[in-house]
Parts: sequence; structure tokens; C-alpha cells
Amino acid sequence: MVRQYHAFVHQHILAPLGMVASALLPPPEWSERIAHVAGTGQEGQDWEMANSAYYRGLGIPWGGLFSCPRDLVRFVDCMLPAAGGRQRIGHTDPVSPGARILSAATARAMTTIQFAPPDAPADLAPELRDGAPPANIRPAVAWGIGWEIKGTNRLHPSGDLTSPATFGHLGSTGTMVWADPETDIVCVLLTNRTLASGWTTERPRQAYFSNAVMAAAR
Repeated sequence: MVRQYHAFVHQHILAPLGMVASALLPPPEWSERIAHVAGTGQEGQDWEMANSAYYRGLGIPWGGLFSCPRDLVRFVDCMLPAAGGRQRIGHTDPVSPGARILSAATARAMTTIQFAPPDAPADLAPELRDGAPPANIRPAVAWGIGWEIKGTNRLHPSGDLTSPATFGHLGSTGTMVWADPETDIVCVLLTNRTLASGWTTERPRQAYFSNAVMAAAR
């Protein structure tokens, strides 16, 4: 069943989008091309996150995809309203539409608010926080299906210049992707140092990067 999942992802998502440098099970010949993740806390272990052959052979759906910025942009782009679930990047046929990855209705449902649970309480795992807990815990964190929605979050990693409809996701090594439906812009940032935590009272550094991207694109 697990291997069927990997085959399904490749056949129905990665291949149609032309994501040729992406795989849940990277082949051995990719080893020298894959960035080393620093600060895992598991150095020297044969099961070390991201870096070990064991981890790279798991193909876990929540953190096992090995990819590159160009490929990830193709994936995120198909979620934008202008794409409507179809491939746009890399598609050059002016007559026929690009490969359909999912329906426009599904893409819309995934990238609009479906539920909004409250933020983590201030007394949760204080030893894992980067700083003091914020004075005001957010009453709600908006999520679509798999994507966090910016909404009214003033400290969102996508910065100040993206619209409230912006959707995205962060990764455990500081990685970030987001897309703004109002400007039709996709941003991908890949980094390779493990985060101590994503909780901080300071402005996320990703927000400064996102502001620079949006300022350059406007």
C-alpha cells in the first residue's frame, strides 16, 4: 500500500506537472545533489532526519519529498485561481490546456478557510520556544486543506505586502512556500538549518524575505 502511494503521487502529480527533480524516494544518484540539513540534533545516527539513507528511503508524506524551487513553483501554481487546478508553468501548447491535477473546486476549497483552531496556548512546551510567549495568543489560526491562510495575521511569513487570501506552508528547516491569489505570485524559499521552533515573539525573518519578493515584483 505504501509503495502504491508513492507511485500514485508520481503518476498523478509530479509527472503531469513536469516535476522531474522531485521524488518521495530519491534515487541514489541524487545523493550528492541533496542539500545537507544542519542542526538536526541527530548527527551520527543512522536514522538522522533528512540526511540518512534510512530517512530518505521512508518516503513519508509529511516531510519526505525531495525537490527544488523550480518544481515546487509548478506545484503551488496549479492551486491559484488563474490555474484552476491545471498545469500552467512549463505548458506551451496554446490550444490544449495543461494537465489537470485537481478540479478548480478542489483547489478553491484547499486554499480558502475551512477551519480556524486557536493558537497554541502560552504555557505549551515553553522549553521549545525561541523567546517569551506572545502577550496575545491568536484566537484563531486559519487553515484551508493542507494550506495555512494568511487572513488577518500581521506576523505572517508572507509579509505585509501579500493579500489576506495568501496561502502557504512552512517546513521544519525554515523552508517556506506561499502564493497570493490576488497578484498571482508564487514564492518558494528553501533553507537547510533545522528550526528550534516556529514560535517566536519576533517578526519572522521569512516576512522580510517575502516583502522583498513582493516589492521586486510590483
